[in-house]
Amino acid sequence: MTCGRLLVLYLTAVLVPQPPVVDGHKKALETHEVSVGRFFVLKCSPGRTNVTWKRGGGNSSLPAGVEVKDGELWFLPVVQAHDGTYICHNRKERAYEVRVSNELCPAAVESKRMKKGSLLCKLELPKGTIATAPVEWLKECVPVNLAGGNLEVTGKGDLRILRDSETNAGFYTCLLHMSLGDNNYTAARSLNLTLGNTPFLYKPMLVYPKVETKEIVEIGSRKELFCKAYLGNRDDDTNMYWTINGHHFNTSPHLSYSWKYTGEGAAVYGMSSLVISSVVPELLDIPISCHLLNPAGQGQGTFWLRKADHRGLYVCVLAPLTVCLLGLALALGMLFRMELVLAYRRLKRLFISLEVSDGMLYDAYVSYQYSGEGRSSEVVTFALKVLPEVLEKRHGFSLFIRGRDDSPGEALHDVIAEAVSKSRRLVLILSGQGDSETSPLHPSPSQLAYEHSVGLYDALTQRGLRVILVEIDGPVDYTVLPESVQYIKRTQGALRWPGASSRYHVCTKLYANRTFWKSLRYHMPPGPQVRPTHSFETSSSETKEMFVGYRKSSPIPVLISMKRADTEMVASNK
Repeated sequence: MTCGRLLVLYLTAVLVPQPPVVDGHKKALETHEVSVGRFFVLKCSPGRTNVTWKRGGGNSSLPAGVEVKDGELWFLPVVQAHDGTYICHNRKERAYEVRVSNELCPAAVESKRMKKGSLLCKLELPKGTIATAPVEWLKECVPVNLAGGNLEVTGKGDLRILRDSETNAGFYTCLLHMSLGDNNYTAARSLNLTLGNTPFLYKPMLVYPKVETKEIVEIGSRKELFCKAYLGNRDDDTNMYWTINGHHFNTSPHLSYSWKYTGEGAAVYGMSSLVISSVVPELLDIPISCHLLNPAGQGQGTFWLRKADHRGLYVCVLAPLTVCLLGLALALGMLFRMELVLAYRRLKRLFISLEVSDGMLYDAYVSYQYSGEGRSSEVVTFALKVLPEVLEKRHGFSLFIRGRDDSPGEALHDVIAEAVSKSRRLVLILSGQGDSETSPLHPSPSQLAYEHSVGLYDALTQRGLRVILVEIDGPVDYTVLPESVQYIKRTQGALRWPGASSRYHVCTKLYANRTFWKSLRYHMPPGPQVRPTHSFETSSSETKEMFVGYRKSSPIPVLISMKRADTEMVASNK
């Protein structure tokens, strides 16, 4: 059962008191009693063929063995599954109730009072059928005794009562035998005959509920149960009453019942209702029965009250809501991922003051081109002034900047390699300015060999060092850079420094700068950590000289660049 249907059933059963329903319809215009194996025809509007038929209840399609012919509904023949309500539509809808029994003779649908006269069969040969035998009459479901002289069958098929006799009263059925194509069928119709003013008592037949019915209720709510029975006619000896768990109840502050006769065409029904003003737990899971009784017979229908189970409703409501909330949270997380990560790092530093050292001295090794004819003053300013001002002074990161923290000497290559190996990130600043042959964008083979010798190649390909590309001074031609840098650009993208370019509006530039620094901090390590004591395999005097200023003539190759003013980094920080 789907969640939508469960919700509808719940609201219908708990919140809205329902009248008795027979196969999905509140009221049928006519009730027809038929027997299994008999031929039967329902007529909607005589003479009209532009008629549509459907079945009442949940499934409106006609069942197997039921066909529409010339605006009529033919049952070829009747089976138990045909029991139910049928609706025809011709300008307006008309409903008919078909009640199927397994008896040889169907229940009576008519009652006659007379001493002499004719009982009409009222069965007609449908169009296209042929009568195969005269009309046959049964009394009490056995052939009538025509030899006694009291009864005779006319040429039209009516049963004529010739003499007044008490033995004439009873239950009569007429049979009409016919053929349709290669098949033979028999139609049947029953009636009751009484003498004089003596009414004939029909055996009561329960219409609703036909089977034990479960009703979903809420504790403390109001509930009304309906019972409907076919009675045939009005009689003072007929009674309808209710029992709870097999016991009668007389007075109760929560219970009251009533019953009355209702007429539907020529048929007479009894309708009874039990009103429970407030459902109490004692009424749950016990039989609540409707009884009908007259001298001709009795019937019973049973209801069971079940407490509403909201678990299915909660699942139907909460599951989509949870999915929506998770989807919204995921979307917001993706949209504000950078802000969330930075906020988490700030909160973490507030509550966790000491972190385990990972053996690294620096949060990032910064490499840029600062020597040669093609150098950019903006690159130098960014690398030596802007970057340390923001990352080191404002956010507490530790940087090793090529040209600031190294010193010339025989051990220069070893110092750079050691610094790279002791850094958590590698920041490569790439500039788009310079001439074709002398530009840093065209590194010579010796420069590439030097890159390998200082450990940058190992950092990019083996140790898994996270690399951050920063582009400055316009577009960068990556085709002239080492393949390792091209690979990083393709897989991770690059951050683009807006700089001091005049082509940006002041508000746009402020936003671009703020976004750039957020992105850079996002890709940096999670924040300042406890670091081991700085020690290279050099003397204290050599170590001191390594952190005094920078040399403009140092031949470090260009490995970093910047492209546009807006930040555009694809890779995730790990």
